[in-house]
Amino acid sequence: MTISSRLAARKGFKSMGGRTAASRRQLITLLRRAKLAPEIPAKELTHLAEHVEAFSVTPGTVVFREGDAGSWMAILAQGGVEILKKRGDGQTLVMSVEGPGRLIGEMSLVDGQERSATCVAKDRCVLIAITRDHLDNIMGEYPALAAGLMLKIMRLMSRRLRMTSGRLAELM
Repeated sequence: MTISSRLAARKGFKSMGGRTAASRRQLITLLRRAKLAPEIPAKELTHLAEHVEAFSVTPGTVVFREGDAGSWMAILAQGGVEILKKRGDGQTLVMSVEGPGRLIGEMSLVDGQERSATCVAKDRCVLIAITRDHLDNIMGEYPALAAGLMLKIMRLMSRRLRMTSGRLAELM
């Protein structure tokens, strides 16, 4: 069973269509709204739409759980999610609230490690899933698109690391 079919089978997840021309047009529209520019030019979104899948997620759904294996990330096209982290004392903290255009789960896609946090849908969300297999295919077929996607991920991770470093400095 592929990651995409496992996502579609999860409680709270619903695939938004197959590989029809209409579903590709819908994906392109969602990707345009996702604020991927300037790293990914608009003309590249058509190619990206060939390799990703959209899912509707109901409110309260655990998108992924801290400690789970992770081999996919998502572009949050609509809705909002909370990123939660367990402390050593068992208390759960809200680390961030993410909205449309944000990437979630990118660390596990890049490094193949377990999820570092839990992600829960705050309301109805539309997620555009990119699996490791999707990324490998994009790298082979559209290297410039893959470079733009990886640049987007690197900039996001850099920004988050700077924020974390700032918070850590304040606590010390």
